[in-house]
Amino acid sequence: MGSTPIPNNVGVGKLAKSNSLNLLFCGFKSHSRHMLLDELHKIPIDEVISETTKLIPSGKNFVAICPFHEDSHPSLSVDLEKGLYYCFGCNKGGDVIQFVRDYYNMNFQEAVEFLAIKFGLTIEAFRESEYSKIMRMVTEHYHAHLNDSEDAINYLKLKGINKSCCEKWMIGYAGKNNIVLDLLKEFDPSLILGISLVKEWGEQKHMIDFFHNRVIFPIYGLHGEIVGFGGRTMDDDPRKYMNSNNSKIFDKGKTLYGINNAKRAIRDKDYAILVEGYLDVISLDAIGMSNVVSCMGTKLTPNQSLLLRRFTDKIVIALDGDPEGIKAQERAVQIFWENGFAVKMANLPDGKDPNDLVNVGKRETKEVFRTTISPVKYFLSKEKDQLKRRELGKLLEKLIIGISDNVYREDVINEYCAAIHLPRSKFQQKVVIKKQQLPDNSLAEKKLAYFITQDYRFAQIARDIVWKDFINCPELATILNNVGETEPDWSDYSPIIAKTGFLVEGNCKENILLQVQSKAIAKKIESLKSLALPLRDLLAQVDICNEQTKLIIEFQRGRETFAETVKKLLTFK
Repeated sequence: MGSTPIPNNVGVGKLAKSNSLNLLFCGFKSHSRHMLLDELHKIPIDEVISETTKLIPSGKNFVAICPFHEDSHPSLSVDLEKGLYYCFGCNKGGDVIQFVRDYYNMNFQEAVEFLAIKFGLTIEAFRESEYSKIMRMVTEHYHAHLNDSEDAINYLKLKGINKSCCEKWMIGYAGKNNIVLDLLKEFDPSLILGISLVKEWGEQKHMIDFFHNRVIFPIYGLHGEIVGFGGRTMDDDPRKYMNSNNSKIFDKGKTLYGINNAKRAIRDKDYAILVEGYLDVISLDAIGMSNVVSCMGTKLTPNQSLLLRRFTDKIVIALDGDPEGIKAQERAVQIFWENGFAVKMANLPDGKDPNDLVNVGKRETKEVFRTTISPVKYFLSKEKDQLKRRELGKLLEKLIIGISDNVYREDVINEYCAAIHLPRSKFQQKVVIKKQQLPDNSLAEKKLAYFITQDYRFAQIARDIVWKDFINCPELATILNNVGETEPDWSDYSPIIAKTGFLVEGNCKENILLQVQSKAIAKKIESLKSLALPLRDLLAQVDICNEQTKLIIEFQRGRETFAETVKKLLTFK
């Protein structure tokens, strides 16, 4: 394609717009924002793009196979003088920051930090953040005092954690004395209290250290910033593990331990491994399995799965196999399936976690992760009792119906039916809703999805009264599955906002919610007929649906307030 010039409008306005995004640079000095962006735009764009595709010289510039679409001939043009790229095949283009955003699926601030760290621009020089200084100082203190505790050293040796692992992950030790306030005496105590480095104690509310006599594992954010700590007790404290409380810089439900270390390996291998604990991550990384993250306990959250979804849509679950771990596995499968992941299970030996497995041997560990199996095969193989297998079958059917990818769901249904010798037609009768026979609800559902993006608290009301099984709109399903009790990072939902915002005129939240509910009721009545329920149960459920329908009609006629209607609808749950 020679040296075809990049269209003049590519990148125009992006740099100026970037400089005005103050919200994304929260914590930066105003003059430093310009300084940092100026430095970033001096980065040779070819150095960044060449890590993703081979650049071919073309005059003063380069061309390349585009990394954003199936490309058989070089259609990506890179202009070194302007610092811009453009693909004549898929029309993607922009500056170096935009390339990082597009290729690595990052938001603006993440791309800025990625480039700053990668090219040695010490981001702390441009940022005014007391939190980062505090966390760095405390991490260095804990790490420097690791050898103070013989118990801590012996514990780590027992777990197979050597000195190089301790150095890489900055593992430390919090002693029995209260030292944090003295260490951080230059900072406001309220800041230190707010990020769980100290806590109030007794009636006088004296401040004492949050962590006592514990091995300390710093928790890193996506870009390597320290956001919190996990501590493993070295005495008889019943709370074997403690994490920092949620704060302005740490949200456990949105953080994965090890993600900063694992993200490149996850993208390269196109799958991630989910484990339970810090030591599982550290041990597997030490034998070359770096695409591993921990949910820091047994409870995976939807937001953690969304974080992983930036890098891959394939996951291997390697949570502990004890009773609590089995429950956690079921929940993790549900969350990953609902969020579009293809899921495999690591069949760990009974009573062993990944850290234990690594200590048995590197070869044995890699064999376990080489021979992963499907959730259907995994769960059915764990239970031999026929009565319990029937209960397990009901659970699997519920999980399978929640799979968001239609093609993948069909494959899992076929596997499940073959495993339990169930004709596919019988499965259809038991659990599959025949959506093509039901009223279309997608428009109202998209409007509801949009309203939730405007006020996340509306999600809880919707979740309580809308039947999730009858949702047609994938945007609404994603929101109801993932939006919790706190304001989410809406940058993760930008495709949803783009698909829903243009549909809404005026403020009609209440009517939209009830419209969705009324159509869900109609679907429910229709679907009940296909489930072959006993007549008594069928009539009872249809009667409840009819009562709900009447209630919605009363609201629409103005005889009930929205609050009264929602309250009464909730009683039918």
